Amino acid sequence: MFTTMSNSAYTLATAFSTLLLGVWDVSKEAMERGQLSGMINLTALTTLIQVSGVLFVGLLPRTKEDLANLHADPMSGSKIGGFLFLFVTLSSVVYSLVIGVLNIVKPGWAGES
Repeated sequence: MFTTMSNSAYTLATAFSTLLLGVWDVSKEAMERGQLSGMINLTALTTLIQVSGVLFVGLLPRTKEDLANLHADPMSGSKIGGFLFLFVTLSSVVYSLVIGVLNIVKPGWAGES
């Protein structure tokens, strides 16, 4: 699950960055003028989004015994939690696909230059 969430976070970060192109000036002209602050801000934000999954590593079981105890716990098989995990993961993938297709089919749709 951790790898799946990490991969989803990467695609979501790149798709999300497309929507943020209008927030900071990341145009070719700005870079030619040497104004890199917009690109640096966008890169920093999308990197934080991508690596945010590391914050949840402490919630993972540390040993095989911890994992076995977690499986034995009657409260560990939450259908709501499983649904939310799958919903967030699949929504991220679908969102990333839609953004990718829009970038190919209709370049400039998000207002970037």
